[in-house]
Amino acid sequence: MPYKDIVKRKAYASKWQKDNPRKEEPEQKRIRNLKLRYGISVEDYDAMFIEQDGKCAICGRESTDKCLCVDHNHKTGKVRGLLCQRCNALLGLLENHPEMLVQVQNFLFL
Repeated sequence: MPYKDIVKRKAYASKWQKDNPRKEEPEQKRIRNLKLRYGISVEDYDAMFIEQDGKCAICGRESTDKCLCVDHNHKTGKVRGLLCQRCNALLGLLENHPEMLVQVQNFLFL
């Protein structure tokens, strides 16, 4: 890369990706994302899905179309389980501020 400036390199990479989108099937994208983001295979995901009976690991809500989110620890990268979108968003908001969980619990039981 001819650019020494990191900002210019990132801008160049972003533009190149935008101008040259990957042409892959949804299943290929799913396979790549599971491996790159979480270090697991589709078989690993399917095994977790079956182990959890197709339900969210937190609220137990059933998912019939395998659209549960892969939950992982952002510091260690360890995969913890599969969550529905609502629980995944909630956990994501609380993970960086665990003290808020106690505040929420106290608020709910006033």
